[in-house]
Amino acid sequence: PGPKVDHILATVMAFDTTYSAETVTEWKTKGHRVLLLPIPQHSDTKSDEGNADMETEEHPEAFWAVVSSCGTIVRAKDKKWELSLHSYGPTSVAHAACEEILELVSSHAKAGPFMAPVDPEALDIPTYFDVIKQPMDLGTMQKKLDEGDYSNNLPPPEGADEYATIAKSIETMVYGPFYADLLLVVDNAMTFNSPDDWIHKEAAALKKAALKRMEQVVNRALKENDRAKTQ
Repeated sequence: PGPKVDHILATVMAFDTTYSAETVTEWKTKGHRVLLLPIPQHSDTKSDEGNADMETEEHPEAFWAVVSSCGTIVRAKDKKWELSLHSYGPTSVAHAACEEILELVSSHAKAGPFMAPVDPEALDIPTYFDVIKQPMDLGTMQKKLDEGDYSNNLPPPEGADEYATIAKSIETMVYGPFYADLLLVVDNAMTFNSPDDWIHKEAAALKKAALKRMEQVVNRALKENDRAKTQ
């Protein structure tokens, strides 16, 4: 087995490209760099040697890291830190997968009643909040996705290689809080309304379409990973 890899969480603050002989020779890259600001990670257990300072430091310093030709990031200082890229932010493939799913669900023929929060007064259903304790709608989901609510506190995806890690990130974000909220949208309607009610039937149809697309998006990522392994 290869050497143990330490992971840290960090924010990309800036990037540039240099063409020094050192980066080309030592790091096998043309010198693409990113400026990383570590996010403090507090732990009750003793950290591994070499990672302790990074995890316990309350105000960590930003550092430049060279992007290697294989896509990993290596800290070019006295120690070599290999960081796995696990961003769930707006430019990530995981975020794009959620956007794809939400766009399809929102454009579905049955999505109309679920685009905005339920207004019990306007709909003359005063007992709605007595029954439904966690209201949710597609418009609110879009806002939460845009504001990063579905990206926070997700575990770093772990894969055997870059493609496996990307596939895992998609699966993790799609089936995380995003999935829970999407189920709330349709399950709330199915809970409050009887099975023979039109809105219950609309919600059931929308749920079937949403779950199918989620499965397709995740399976596509997994197949792309399998295809990459054979190349």
